[in-house]
Amino acid sequence: MNSGSVENRRLRVFPPRALMNYDDGMSLDMSFTDENPWIRLQFEEALAKNGLTSMMPEQIYTHLDFEWGEGLG
Repeated sequence: MNSGSVENRRLRVFPPRALMNYDDGMSLDMSFTDENPWIRLQFEEALAKNGLTSMMPEQIYTHLDFEWGEGLG
C-alpha cells in the first residue's frame, strides 16, 4: 500500500505457474471485507503521518459486493 502523497506503481513478480500450483483453487487475493481491521488502521495512521486521509469508501470494508462507481477511482 502507498501512504505517500504521490502516486506509486507496483511490480508484482511471480514464479512460473507450475511452481505456484495455481490449479489447486487457492486464491492469492483477499477482499477488503476479509482484511484484518488492524491493517486498515495502520494504513490510515501512515497516511495521517503524511497529512493525508484515505479515499477508500467505507462500504468497501463492509459490503462484499461493493462496486466502484463513477468518481471513485
